[in-house]
Amino acid sequence: RALALIVTNLVTNAIKYSSAPSVVTVSVGLEDGRFISIAVTDSGIGISESELANLFKPYVRSQQAASKTVEGTGLGLSICHDLSMLLGGSLAVTSELGVGTTITLRLPLSQNHPPPEILNRLLLVEQPVSGNLVQTHTDRAA
Repeated sequence: RALALIVTNLVTNAIKYSSAPSVVTVSVGLEDGRFISIAVTDSGIGISESELANLFKPYVRSQQAASKTVEGTGLGLSICHDLSMLLGGSLAVTSELGVGTTITLRLPLSQNHPPPEILNRLLLVEQPVSGNLVQTHTDRAA
C-alpha cells in the first residue's frame, strides 16, 4: 500500500507539472539483484538547483510550482520521502529548470515488493483528461 501511494504521488506530480501534451516515463529496474528502482521522469517545469535540498521537507513547494495555477500543499513529496525511509529505501531527485525532473525511488528487494515485471504491468497508466501519456518500461540492469 505504501509503495502504491508513493508511485501514485510521483506520477501525479509529474503529470500535474507538465504541460499537455507531454510524456511521463516510469522506469522500473533491478540494481545488483538486491534493489528495485522506480524512476518517474517528466518534461515539466523543473526545479532549480537551489530548491532541491528542501524538496522533501513538509509544506515546501518550488517557486515554479507555487507560481503555477496548480493547487498543492507541499506535503506529497515529504510523505513519499518518509514512507520510502520506512520501507528501508530512499528518494533521490535530479532536475533542470525548464527541462524536467526525475525522482527515483530505491527500495531493497524483498518478499513484500513485486518483481519489476509485475510493477511494469501495474504502472501502465494513460491520463487522457490531461492529455499526458504515462509510459513504463522495465530495465533489468545487473
